[in-house]
Amino acid sequence: MPTRSVPNTSKVLSVKVVTTSLIANGVREIVLAPVNEELPDWTAGAHINVHLPSGNRQYSLTGDPAVKNEYRVGVKLEAGGRGGSRAMHQIGNGSVLEISAPLNNFSLVPSSDPHLLLAGGIGVTPLLSMAYELARAGTDWRMIVCSHSPEVTPFVDELSCFAPGRVHIVYSYGEAARRLEFDDLFASLDARTKVYLCGSGPFNQSASQAFRASGHRPGNLIFESFSKSQQSVAPAENGFYVELALSGRTVWVPNDKSILDMVEASGLTVESACREGYCGTCVVDVVTGKPIHRDDNLFTDEEKESGKVMTLCRCRSEGDLKIML
Repeated sequence: MPTRSVPNTSKVLSVKVVTTSLIANGVREIVLAPVNEELPDWTAGAHINVHLPSGNRQYSLTGDPAVKNEYRVGVKLEAGGRGGSRAMHQIGNGSVLEISAPLNNFSLVPSSDPHLLLAGGIGVTPLLSMAYELARAGTDWRMIVCSHSPEVTPFVDELSCFAPGRVHIVYSYGEAARRLEFDDLFASLDARTKVYLCGSGPFNQSASQAFRASGHRPGNLIFESFSKSQQSVAPAENGFYVELALSGRTVWVPNDKSILDMVEASGLTVESACREGYCGTCVVDVVTGKPIHRDDNLFTDEEKESGKVMTLCRCRSEGDLKIML
């Protein structure tokens, strides 16, 4: 059994689409309400898995968590995606969807210290809910949203409703000189500040590198990514073998497939949910080998360094692996 406790993702909820509206170029807000039973409460940073014909897709819940019996998600249309965002953009009012109960691997850690919410584009969705919770708690907080232009920035009107000075939006208009300077930002930051970061992989990578270089305590940076992790270590060039210690099987994992894909292809049934490295459902123990983590924010730095635990859906390897499966 994995050494890490994982959430129960087996509960399936039926919800209906109450409203769907385009709130920015390429971004659609979808409001969901229960079909039968009441919707579970949720906390800032949580997400749901939406069960679509093309597979499960994960979307952050947004808005005020204090609002009961309603879930809001913001979905950016990804032209090069796997079809999930396209399907979500095409659904209409009254459509019924099946979703998971809310899961949270990106929750606010209780603290009286100052908070900075740093969003890149669609990464504003979970941070908006954090802003509501921090404002309600009376915490010292501010948010910076980095975006290309007003036309592609979601929730601009809602962000403007917070107290003056709390939210600052930086528009680059595609010009490097207009982008937020992470080095300057972190150099002026109170050392106690908890930074919650959410954006694309490159955005998160640039910000986290600047944060580490600034000398701030690494544990003060908490992040979630909306794209594949950027890795400094390359996986095995032509794929790798994974030995399944409990079943006695060995599977080959090519570069274009996940370990989960190939384990399932071998005939084994493995519990999984998000397939994006967030929920923790497919976590397994590592017996031998060195996993490369692409499961953003799921494990602590110590867990990653130990090499003893990994997700099947996102982790790769520098060479062959043996896992408890």
